[in-house]
Amino acid sequence: MRMRFTALLSIAVLAGCSEGPLEYVQVQPIPNLIEAGFDAPRRWTRLVTPEPEHQGAWAVELQPPDRPPVSIRIEKYSLSENPAGIPVLTPQELWGRIRDLPGVRLEPDRRSQEGRMHFIRLPYERYRVEAPDGPGSANLRGEAAYCTEKGFLYAILYDAPADEFDRYFPVYERVLATFRVD
Repeated sequence: MRMRFTALLSIAVLAGCSEGPLEYVQVQPIPNLIEAGFDAPRRWTRLVTPEPEHQGAWAVELQPPDRPPVSIRIEKYSLSENPAGIPVLTPQELWGRIRDLPGVRLEPDRRSQEGRMHFIRLPYERYRVEAPDGPGSANLRGEAAYCTEKGFLYAILYDAPADEFDRYFPVYERVLATFRVD
């Protein structure tokens, strides 16, 4: 019987979030695991999830210590079928996934250059159901950005409650500005 392991590396930061300016660290690529780097707030939790069943596929999620519903997620996909079996996702399929979320309202997409990378960005608003029979839903705002590099699609997704969106948007902008693929 073959055992299946899912690796989860969690770098939990113990200190809380201060109201002063955020201190950033450079998140370096991890050899043989993640080939991308970017800046992230020092005190934010970084969850790195490799997908062993798809060699080379991974996701990184950033969360502030004081607001769990706020999330910046970086995901890697292949643009075409590949021998390693990395999940395939085209830009059109990415937009379709966002468009099909419950209660989503899309805004016009725009192109931008952040650092060395060229991104296509899609702002959106949506409602997230807290629980199937829960007390209602929370209004969320978000933005999805993607770039293509070396045959892969890198999606960077930002979600936050609407009233917190502007507070954390500069962190998302910093991730985009410093994102690089080595």
